[in-house]
Amino acid sequence: MREREKGKEYEEAIGNIDTIVYTEKSKRIMADEHKILTLFGSTGNGKSMLATLKMLSRIFKSGSRQQTYVLAGRDITTLEKRFVKSNYSVLNWKPFRGKWVYKKQVDGGSQVIFTTKTGRKYLYFTPFNNVNTYTRILGQTIDGVFVDEAVEANEDFLQEIVSRTIRTKATWLIMRSNGGDPKHYFYTGIVNRSHTLEDYMSREEMESLGIRPTPNDELRYFESERKDIFMAYHMGLEDNPVYTPERLKQFYELFPLGSFMYYSRVLGIRGFQQDSPFAPYINETTFTNYNKLRDIDSKFYPIKMVFSVDSGGHVFSSKEMVGSRYKEGDYGTEKGGHTIMITGAFDEQYRNFILLDTYFPNEMIQWASVEKINNRVRDMAQVFNTAKRDYMFCDPADSTLLAGLMSSVRNVNDIRPAIKRDNKLALDEKVIISVIQQFMMQGRFKILDTLENRKWFYGAMIGAKQESDGKIFDNGSWEADVWDALKYIFMSMYRLLIT
Repeated sequence: MREREKGKEYEEAIGNIDTIVYTEKSKRIMADEHKILTLFGSTGNGKSMLATLKMLSRIFKSGSRQQTYVLAGRDITTLEKRFVKSNYSVLNWKPFRGKWVYKKQVDGGSQVIFTTKTGRKYLYFTPFNNVNTYTRILGQTIDGVFVDEAVEANEDFLQEIVSRTIRTKATWLIMRSNGGDPKHYFYTGIVNRSHTLEDYMSREEMESLGIRPTPNDELRYFESERKDIFMAYHMGLEDNPVYTPERLKQFYELFPLGSFMYYSRVLGIRGFQQDSPFAPYINETTFTNYNKLRDIDSKFYPIKMVFSVDSGGHVFSSKEMVGSRYKEGDYGTEKGGHTIMITGAFDEQYRNFILLDTYFPNEMIQWASVEKINNRVRDMAQVFNTAKRDYMFCDPADSTLLAGLMSSVRNVNDIRPAIKRDNKLALDEKVIISVIQQFMMQGRFKILDTLENRKWFYGAMIGAKQESDGKIFDNGSWEADVWDALKYIFMSMYRLLIT
């Protein structure tokens, strides 16, 4: 590619940063001094422009000894199109236009060379999913990094960049991304550990300033203890000041409520999969609370309570259940051990279902899990004291757990192994997926609005992925265990449901 000052296509800048309309949120982003800064959320909200402007601002204000920077993305071609060739890139706006040249595949790789008051600055381009390429870049002393579409990055790359940023005094890291996989290190290792505006301002103050808060569907993932140098801003369509109310209305009506595109692209909420069998049917209307159960939506009041336990088959695996609560030592581990009990209930005729509780005992010793399950059953019986406790279904692969439940759990009428398949009825997992979808589509499936249900059950349902054979993909993590526990209920009670 020719150096940019030689091309006629670069004669006039399409934009000028002096014409940018700032909101209260974008003003705070531009003034933010956190070492690790993340902008994430929906598409078309201005986060790309702000993140690029923030990067350029830091580069042009840097000292004479700071001169090496990295721009990481899916591949070099994409980075070129987005940042070098596009007239919409802030690099092609005033006052940055004319103060840099682009050189392709020289001196160790593609790079933008800036001319600043404190000398030349080198911005190296690197693909974050090519280990051989990005390890050459990471071998240098880096003063700042910008990661584009970070949720798509190689996790090892992000971990290395974060560790380097933390241990190097003057280095900074800026990331931007749309919604993605909630299990990715971008979320579990960075976003969930970051501060948000809610840590510094009340909701009332944010409302008075016209600042859009972080959605609850995102806040539920954040850890209670955050790192001081981490800051994350969730960006929505309302954060782009160029959109009129009419235009925003068009965006919100573009995709069906509850669809992948609505949640992932319009709302910018993580976890929604294009091929999820359940995400299109679960939204805020699916949740209900106890007052509604008792006083308004009587058809969902628990009449016949059912418990389902899936054994922790990953106790000694390397899979992590991020955000779970474990006890270190003899009775728990931070690696695996996803023993789960979910509690659901039907009405008298088995026409409506409500998910009441999602609970992870997570004890390494079997009897300890059984004891905690027994206590949880007792607690649920006290809350819903008029409901019959008809069944508890247990993972049939764990005979020890089943025996422990049968000998120790006192508040359930019938404890039995779950059914995984019924050849007489041609009943398999694909059929059960369809049954659950029917309950959801017809408004006969509700979720009690609790922190645990929103975090674990809801997260598993919207993140579920259906494979070509019709089954739910088993990723060896807690989502698969949640699905198995729900499947046991509908599989084992299928004959009752179809009559």
